[in-house]
Amino acid sequence: MIPKFQVIHNAGNSNADDTANNNFMKNDDYVLWHFTVDENSITQGHSIFRSAFHAGDGEKGKGNLTGIGIEIADNGDTVKACQNAFNLMYYLDQNIPDLVIKPHQFFSGKYCPRWILDNWGWNGFIERYQNFKFAATEHWAAKNYRSLISKGLTIHEQRFNDQITRGEIFALLDQIFK
Repeated sequence: MIPKFQVIHNAGNSNADDTANNNFMKNDDYVLWHFTVDENSITQGHSIFRSAFHAGDGEKGKGNLTGIGIEIADNGDTVKACQNAFNLMYYLDQNIPDLVIKPHQFFSGKYCPRWILDNWGWNGFIERYQNFKFAATEHWAAKNYRSLISKGLTIHEQRFNDQITRGEIFALLDQIFK
């Protein structure tokens, strides 16, 4: 398979954590997905270069043939499980170009990922992921920059990786002591 999608699911099983989901998958070779995520872990159960039957769109469906299935447990701290899923999704984004993130519902019409749709809505989930991505890619000093600006310090540029000149240091120290 050449992955094109990240297909997001919720387990919909109040007793199934990451381990239970993986055990289920190992017992049924037809119902397969690629990753299970819960509040404590992320487990890969299937190669991302092998198609899986998780999207509900048949043997020739784009979800099954080109989608990386991510099953997010919703029986514990689902918010934390989603945060773990964001880590996985970000990793996949960094390593496989142009993946499109879709809910299971997009491919089959099934109301899934149920917990996400009920609690955040699909757009809310994507917005949270975008915020996660922004925080993950933001320069380490950006938080300090915003803090200084909020305290009234005037800084004209965000050249985080430039070398600082003595003149800039003097100007900065002068503003700090004012």
